[in-house]
Amino acid sequence: MKAIAFSLRIPRRLLHALLCGLLSAAWAGHAKAIVFTMGQLSDTSCQYHTLQDAVTAARVTAGADIVQISAGTYTGQTTVSVTDSSDLIIEGGYANCGSGSRTGTSTLEGLSSATGPLISDGGGGGLTLLHLILQNNGAGGVTAVAAGPLILSDVALYSNHSSYGGGLFVSGNSVVRQSVHLLDVQFNSNTATANGGGIYATTADIVIDGNAGSYFLGNIAQGQTTGTGDGGGIYALDTNIRAVTHTPSTAALFGNNTAQRYGGGLSYNIASGGAYEFILCNDRVNQPLEFAYNAAQLGGAIYMKSYSPTSQILSYGSVCNAIFDHNEATDGAVAYLDSNGQSPQVFTGLILWQSNPGDDPPPCAPGLVCNSLHDNLAHAGSIVTANASGPAGAASFEFRRGSMRNNSTVNGALIFSGTAGVSINGSLFADNTVGGDLITVINQDLRFISSTVAENTIASSQLFSVILAPASLELLHSLLVQANDPLQAYSLGGGITATVHDIGANGITGLPDNVPGNNIQYLTDPFVNPAQGDFHIRTTSSAVDRWVPTGDPDDPPPTLDLDGALRPYTTHGSSTPYDFGAYEAGSVIDVIFRNGFELP
Repeated sequence: MKAIAFSLRIPRRLLHALLCGLLSAAWAGHAKAIVFTMGQLSDTSCQYHTLQDAVTAARVTAGADIVQISAGTYTGQTTVSVTDSSDLIIEGGYANCGSGSRTGTSTLEGLSSATGPLISDGGGGGLTLLHLILQNNGAGGVTAVAAGPLILSDVALYSNHSSYGGGLFVSGNSVVRQSVHLLDVQFNSNTATANGGGIYATTADIVIDGNAGSYFLGNIAQGQTTGTGDGGGIYALDTNIRAVTHTPSTAALFGNNTAQRYGGGLSYNIASGGAYEFILCNDRVNQPLEFAYNAAQLGGAIYMKSYSPTSQILSYGSVCNAIFDHNEATDGAVAYLDSNGQSPQVFTGLILWQSNPGDDPPPCAPGLVCNSLHDNLAHAGSIVTANASGPAGAASFEFRRGSMRNNSTVNGALIFSGTAGVSINGSLFADNTVGGDLITVINQDLRFISSTVAENTIASSQLFSVILAPASLELLHSLLVQANDPLQAYSLGGGITATVHDIGANGITGLPDNVPGNNIQYLTDPFVNPAQGDFHIRTTSSAVDRWVPTGDPDDPPPTLDLDGALRPYTTHGSSTPYDFGAYEAGSVIDVIFRNGFELP
């Protein structure tokens, strides 16, 4: 009997409560902290009636201080300058200045003619903003430049406007990287005339998490000056981003953001030497991340660019358990990668993946179909585009245990790679309408493994094109069905090698079926109900129990199918237990391990 290893995992709700208790206890330990109260003129118990006066008073005291703001709306606000060398908390929502109990939020409303942000942080101490609404300011919401750590918790930045960073502008320098922590922060309807409708960040480290969930909704990078218009939701330059969060019930994580040029949701740019990454993952089983209805010229949801003529760069993006739907771009409706290196290598990579039981991000609940790209539109290019240029530019795109369905391109492929490697594993491509190939790779490697192609409408005469040597094609353990639109499997340029074996095909020609050991099988009616979009394979299909691993360490056997069911599952007692394609017929999902002991 195989041993089963168990690990103790604390439910996240309990963990969140424990952390909140520890933080409260820690602040209670600041015996020297002084509380300053601020409220309306009508409340005579308030020490101060302007936020700047309260913050100025806090600056001259030693140690951590707290400014408590009474609930209500404060109109006509001008810039509050924070220069405190000690930690400062500005917390809204108190019932009144004398109560000491918080009942809601406080709203700071700016001026359309403002010349500075609502809050400007340049102090060396940490600044924490709690339970605030910052809105309608003509020069941005919050700015932090080479300041101490910045924390925003339960803060809404609404309808602010600035040249860079309509909601939040943060910038470090060569000595100090700006630290930013966002907990349950809403960036809603902010605009930037240049870059970063929601956030503009350079030389910073950003963490996004929280209990209720953060989101970027309806933010715009207008691009009114030449060479701008990037990052509707976030514009990041030489910045690390780590979001372990969930899509809230009220909006997508990135929804309805627009960039005039690049990156409707996120524009991620690296220009300085070093290693950088953004990691976006879910923290709840039932609430995967969502990118919906974002738009740009390049990179409707995500745009990545790395460039340096003199420095080595590694830029890496990882998005797990996300759903990309109804994003739109001229090219790269979901993602556009651009990597340019002139001397040392400049590498840009993006991986979209679905987590497995035991991973830190909890796998999605059955039926949610995470790592899904559906109903996205590219007007002239592809749904995913990855380019590398220059003598030292390199790029890659990986898609693991995902699905691409009902996407549309006018002229491009579903995935296009110009000098970028493409790796597909355990995925489904179905019901897409494509103006070119399914996947086109110019002069890098294409690996298509344990995946299913099902009834797409494709304008070209083949599924895959690999054009220039020294590129290569690996087509392994997959199910290719184009019964309603027969095509060649692939087109290869001169000198390009193809490794093809363990393929089930229907409506596909050009496979090396006369080569011993290739295991090419021609099938009929392999799916449960393709007319209703069910591309699981029938247990009676000849795609079942069709191949056995080769033992090649570069081609490890799959352990889970697209649904998360265990592989292999032997239906007929065969010595070749693995099924063609992304699904394992008859296998079931282990619900206990699928939930990862998470609370729903």
